[in-house]
Amino acid sequence: MPAKNNNVYTRVSNPLTLIALFSGVSESVGLGVLPFLEAVPAYFQGVLIWFLALFPTLIVVLFFTTLNFNRKSLYAPSDFDDETLFALLSGVDPEVVKPHQYEVAGNHDSTTILKSFWKPDGVTVSKENELALRSWLRENKRAGTRLTVFIHSQDEEFQKLREKFITEHNLDT
Repeated sequence: MPAKNNNVYTRVSNPLTLIALFSGVSESVGLGVLPFLEAVPAYFQGVLIWFLALFPTLIVVLFFTTLNFNRKSLYAPSDFDDETLFALLSGVDPEVVKPHQYEVAGNHDSTTILKSFWKPDGVTVSKENELALRSWLRENKRAGTRLTVFIHSQDEEFQKLREKFITEHNLDT
């Protein structure tokens, strides 16, 4: 479920939000079936009541235990505004996490060029350019490749394919 952030919808990436979502759904479903428990044997009524009482508590305890003993595993570098802050928090040299820059025409890398081709204003996808990208991927036997993977992957094969697309469509000028 996307979270609203400055009028832009983003994916849920915070583990605490995801845990709250699961806990809230389980509680809501449990509360929704409570009025119908009369038709259920007493044993199952007890199991449901214990589940509704203990499940959220168990999730919270497990979350904070993980947070206490292994906080690095809960957040990705992309969760930080500046990925070097994540590196510092993790005890890694910030120089190691700097992204690779593939030079294709001056100071622009292929990812930046294709991102500005795909989303000319930086936000809205150009349907015409998206169609051009998808048909080019299909022609180059990459029909099943997701555009975000093609544009953002650090894989050398994708980097070469991006450079080929940029050259063929004269985007490097």
